[in-house]
Amino acid sequence: MAYEKLTDLGKKFITYVCTKGGTNLLSGQKREPLPYTKPPLLQTWTCDITDPQDANKKITNGTELANALIYWFNTYAQEYELDANVIAAQAYAESNYIMWTYASNSAASGVNQFTMLTIFGIIVENHGNSTRMTPHEIAVITDGLTKPLSRNSYDVDSKDYTDAFANRPILQQNVIDNPGIMIKAQCRYMKNIANDCGSLTSTSLFCYSRGPAYLADTYSKAIQKCVNKKGQDPYTNEGLNYVLKIFGILGDKDNWLESKGITRGYKPKGLYFGYDDQMGDSPKNLRLKMSWDSFAANVTESDEYNLKGYDTDIVVKELSKEPKYKFIYYPEQDYKTEATNKTQIVLHHTVSGDNIAGDIRWWESQVQKTGDKVATAFIVGRRGEIFQLFSTEYWAYHLGISDTIIADNNLPGSANRTLNEQSVGIEIDSWGGLIEDGGYYYPATSDDYSPQQFFANKRVDPIPAANVVQYTAPTYPKGFHGFYAFERYTDAQILAVKKIIQAVKTRFADIPLEYVNDRYSTNMWGTYNAGTNKWSPSLPALQGKPGIWTHVSYRYDKSDCHPQPQLIDMLKSL
Repeated sequence: MAYEKLTDLGKKFITYVCTKGGTNLLSGQKREPLPYTKPPLLQTWTCDITDPQDANKKITNGTELANALIYWFNTYAQEYELDANVIAAQAYAESNYIMWTYASNSAASGVNQFTMLTIFGIIVENHGNSTRMTPHEIAVITDGLTKPLSRNSYDVDSKDYTDAFANRPILQQNVIDNPGIMIKAQCRYMKNIANDCGSLTSTSLFCYSRGPAYLADTYSKAIQKCVNKKGQDPYTNEGLNYVLKIFGILGDKDNWLESKGITRGYKPKGLYFGYDDQMGDSPKNLRLKMSWDSFAANVTESDEYNLKGYDTDIVVKELSKEPKYKFIYYPEQDYKTEATNKTQIVLHHTVSGDNIAGDIRWWESQVQKTGDKVATAFIVGRRGEIFQLFSTEYWAYHLGISDTIIADNNLPGSANRTLNEQSVGIEIDSWGGLIEDGGYYYPATSDDYSPQQFFANKRVDPIPAANVVQYTAPTYPKGFHGFYAFERYTDAQILAVKKIIQAVKTRFADIPLEYVNDRYSTNMWGTYNAGTNKWSPSLPALQGKPGIWTHVSYRYDKSDCHPQPQLIDMLKSL
């Protein structure tokens, strides 16, 4: 993170929060007792805060507090080369800017919810290589504590916890009275983490919440370390929700997250820091319009880190020249990290909305349900975005060839695994088959809704007629694989698929680029049998013949991809 000062919207946000409740943000009473004190302490906390720009002036109202916070966030973010908006959003997520707040089930307190041990490590011991806390700042925060230089004096879980319990209310008051020092410590802590994990904002925030033990060079790898160590438990989810909330504060103006039930009451509606997926400011591409997925970071991680370890991958190197290319970390346990030679490319479409996170989440659900590692190496967005999930050297199940198909076509029992191993899957984001109703076209297939529910509830907007391809008589008297209409692949998608195919060819020379209908005198789109009124797959594809195929080349029950003329023209141009 480089230094960014608070946006005007960020200042407005801070001022609104600090003034809407008047001076009750400067004093108040918690309903539960202060944790880790003996006896548990319930008291009214009163702030004694000095104005950072006038040492003789005390802060007595919300406006003065807001001005002070704006000064501290900007000052210390600049000192530590951080984004003041991220720091301010983080502090709001921790405390709602209530100086006397504390977590009811931990030793965390203050505007940034530092635990006692974090205070010890970051302020007292000055861990890390960023600009250090001064002796005066250390003395102010530790004033009145028993044995202030001893770790046990801050560790409520130690065997010798007596001093820590006695110090808890004293430290709480010191933290309340010195938010400027605590914000400096917050920036110092974030800088230390950012230095160690490569300055990835999402990773830094996750590790600020869960602890530096989970540092990694991408956000998803940090999450995976937490999952591996703690298991699938609330500890991991708390960290994920923490990051989600912060970037919602930064970029979710109309509380879209709250409307989807992802988080509730996390900020005042209509107020945010002006960061969204349309802006060029960092952090870029908050992706708040996507459904949340634990491995789809809110902040798009930098290409430098996403491509780390793939700098010798010729396919990645070729595609990374494209401005709409993005390598997305996909959990390594969800695909096969076994290098195999590829002789086939298989085109799919997702049967989904404009939401690659939903596609990824569905694949992960299949891993959890069946144990099979289901995915394709690429997803192509409607605007021509190329998302790569893993190296084409590796593989995952994406064909789903059934025992029935194996028996009907006299294939070896290992055919499903073999064909998946030797093929590169490319998904095109599309609703696929459509059903016409009252002159409007709606998605015909969904894991969540029947077509009737689509029509009744209008859960999605109709597909515009300009985006519909029809398959009717005389060429398709029974439609194409059960549907008379499909969502049109965009020109940008078709061009992106072409670029992927060409890049894959640079690595796997055994994949011929000739249009397979010409090469094998068969139909890559499946063959319709008028007698049975059924479509059959393509035997050469099932037998492993090299080339470019579609999912219908391998399955009775699929309809992807459809033979849109522009797609065929592109394939013939290869």
